[in-house]
Amino acid sequence: MPSFRHIFDLSPELPREHLRIQVAGRRFRFRPSDYPPVVLNSFSFILFHTPTSLMLPSGTLQLPPDSVIIYPPGAAIAFSSGTKSILETWLRVVGSRITPALREKKLALFTPVTLSNPGTFEDLVTAMDRELGMAKPQTEIIEHLFDIMLCEMRRAAGQPPESSAGRKLQSVRSVIDREFSRHLEIETLADGIGLSRAYFIDRFSKMFGISPHRYIIRVRMEHARYLLEDRSLSIGEIARACGYTDRAHFSKAFKQYAGQSPQQARGQA
Repeated sequence: MPSFRHIFDLSPELPREHLRIQVAGRRFRFRPSDYPPVVLNSFSFILFHTPTSLMLPSGTLQLPPDSVIIYPPGAAIAFSSGTKSILETWLRVVGSRITPALREKKLALFTPVTLSNPGTFEDLVTAMDRELGMAKPQTEIIEHLFDIMLCEMRRAAGQPPESSAGRKLQSVRSVIDREFSRHLEIETLADGIGLSRAYFIDRFSKMFGISPHRYIIRVRMEHARYLLEDRSLSIGEIARACGYTDRAHFSKAFKQYAGQSPQQARGQA
């Protein structure tokens, strides 16, 4: 996935505004000299892929790689690095939803969270960015992806060292990420790591903030969105590439997920 930085709307939070993304970026590289201390009007969720020194109100903090930190509006963002450049994935967001959501997830400002799987954070930022690029972005999808991002951060902040069961569930998610184009049965995935279907669904949902069935659909639909940008592919070919043997079934699933048909989404790409 290439790096990007997209600016959508830098205006301050509006009255009764629920959630709005100002800027999204993935694996964008900065030189510290190009990024002087700055005060923003938004919450900033920044994933530092490289070791970084942050200048915080409490003093200087050394971050290990793949750490996320949350800055509130009005806070000075300042950092440096021992390397020539800093690699970041980030969101700048405004809205009344954010502070209650952080309180609910018990996520603290200025407190770094080191991610064991930073690719998930990157993928969620990319999915929100892609939705915002649509002619008629769906607020419900953006809010759902944002909530999952917070759940990922909360799990990383609060979980003890990963257990054997946790590693097994991570391996199942990796299987889904790689093999979503195949027919995947929940029972088969559960059997593969020695769990009952019900217990597997419960543990997967608690660990990842989404049920295995919905996760499979999300991976398939996000891949479908990517493929729809290639106009040389027919809808039937895209359906098969995403694990659907029936075009109508695929189109129905896509519309339920994205709020529009594949043809409509392609017209906006």
